Amino acid sequence: VEALTGNLIQQLSETIQITAGSASRLQLLVTGETAVPGKKPHGDSTGGKGGAPATQVAGKPFDITVKVTDNYHNTSNPGESIYIRLSATDPWDSPTYVEDTLTSGNNYNLVTQWTLVTASTSGWKLSADDFSPNVYETADSLPINVKPAPDEPGIGNPRRLQVLLPG
Repeated sequence: VEALTGNLIQQLSETIQITAGSASRLQLLVTGETAVPGKKPHGDSTGGKGGAPATQVAGKPFDITVKVTDNYHNTSNPGESIYIRLSATDPWDSPTYVEDTLTSGNNYNLVTQWTLVTASTSGWKLSADDFSPNVYETADSLPINVKPAPDEPGIGNPRRLQVLLPG
C-alpha cells in the first residue's frame, strides 16, 4: 500500500497476503465467460464473472467449469469432496443431468462439457448444485442461446422433415 499526500513522505508497506474466505458457493462458467474474483454482485451466481455466454450450436459440446468459491467469488478450498449434479433447462437434453465430484485432486475446479440440443433465441440455463454435503449455494448460468446445427453435406447426417397433420 502506498500513500503520498501533501508534505508526507512516501512509504511502501510490506506485502499483505489476502486469502479466500470459507467455501460457500459453487460457480458455473460457460464458454465465453471468465472468472473475475471479487466482482459484484456478491449475493448471487451472476457475480464473479466477466464476459457473456457464447451462442452455442445445437448438438455440439462446449466447455463448462464448476468450482468452489467464497462469498466474494474467490476460489476456495473446502477440504472435503463435493458431489455435484449438473443439469439444464433444455427439455430434450439427454442425459437430463450429470453427476461429478470436486476434490482436492482437481483443485475443486472441474472442467467438463455439455451439449444443448434444442435451438433457442431466449436461451437455456445450466445449473450446478451439490447433493453431498448439500451446503453450498447452487450456481446458475445466464441464458445460453443455441442456434440450429448447420447442414453438413457429405457427412451422411440426414435432415429431418416433420409433417404435422390436424388432429
